[in-house]
Amino acid sequence: MSLWAFVANWLKRVLYAGWDIGDIAHRALFWGLLITAFFTARHADPEGEHDMLNLAAALVFVAIVASLVYCAWRLCKEEYDKRMELEAYLTPKLEFAGVGEKSHGINRVRVRNLSVHSLWFKAVLTRVTPPIDGVATPFVLQPTHRRGEEGDIIGGEYGTADVFVDYKTSLRMLPGSPVGAPEFPIKDRYELIICASCQGCPPVYRRYYIVKRSDGEGGVIFTDGGEYWPPGVPGGPKPGQTASA
Repeated sequence: MSLWAFVANWLKRVLYAGWDIGDIAHRALFWGLLITAFFTARHADPEGEHDMLNLAAALVFVAIVASLVYCAWRLCKEEYDKRMELEAYLTPKLEFAGVGEKSHGINRVRVRNLSVHSLWFKAVLTRVTPPIDGVATPFVLQPTHRRGEEGDIIGGEYGTADVFVDYKTSLRMLPGSPVGAPEFPIKDRYELIICASCQGCPPVYRRYYIVKRSDGEGGVIFTDGGEYWPPGVPGGPKPGQTASA
């Protein structure tokens, strides 16, 4: 966990704890105001000879009304937050979850379904640096253990897409379509930008790296390079900012 994530979680716990303490204090204050209003009303002077007592009664009444308004606002906010949380849970949404499990030389990316419903997703290689001959972007990647361009993910679970196969001396991208991709040589490093999308949800992007092994065993290492947002895509960094890595 990063330092900023730790600080954010700590502040969240403190704020929620303070919110609960504030609720308890509000309840105690409300009942105290009601008791005060009861005793003040018994000694109120309708003829106006004791202005201070009447003023106190009026202030207590205003405080009770304000307390009721605050209570209504809290209930509405809690209901609204629950509705927004449920709507976010039901809305199709994806996120990248690093590198998938490697088997038989096949390197994969892992995608998580953040919604409760199963959905079909597509992983697309949108950019590769340096360019690879025979691999034109956008290049639809192959869903793991499936034919075609789309793979399914159960709600709340993970799915993977095959990116390339490592032959130790060369590499080959794995397309989702029947059109094959030629093998290409291993260089020191390739940078890949991969997009995951599904029907009804915004696309998400991630940066990955293919790095040549330096231990003499041949082949490459496939690593997660962090979040990436193309310029102008909704949800990305504002102008002048950079996406987190």
